[in-house]
Order: sequence, then structure tokens, then C-alpha cells
Amino acid sequence: MKQRPWTLAETKSHISSQLYSSSVTAVTGEEVKLPFEGRRVTLCCHSDSPGAVEIVTAAREMVDEFNRAQGLS
Repeated sequence: MKQRPWTLAETKSHISSQLYSSSVTAVTGEEVKLPFEGRRVTLCCHSDSPGAVEIVTAAREMVDEFNRAQGLS
């Protein structure tokens, strides 16, 4: 099955879930816990999808904002 690229809104939702709920939804629909336990958050983004630069920019802004709010800048 061919997957379509994530939209900016889907990406933001996924990152927000990871940052504020410490979990993500796997492609199977299963909720997977990814606790940070007070550590600074980093992301590794790679894509050749349409809008990749916009998506990575938004992801960086979200993570930077989260780290600042947690005193982890």
C-alpha cells in the first residue's frame, strides 16, 4: 500500500501529541508511549515530500517552543 505524504496539519498534530502527551499513533493505530522524562527534545526530519521545508520549519518551531517552556533550551 502506497502511503501519501503527511500534510502540515497532520505533522503538527503528530508532533503536538508527542510533545504534550508523550505518545504517538503508529501506522497500525496503536498508541506508543515516548516519554521525555525532563530531557531536551530533538527531532530528526527527512523528506522529499511536497512542502518538506514548511513542515520541517514548523516542526522546529514547535520543538523549540516546547523546550523553552520546559526550561530546556
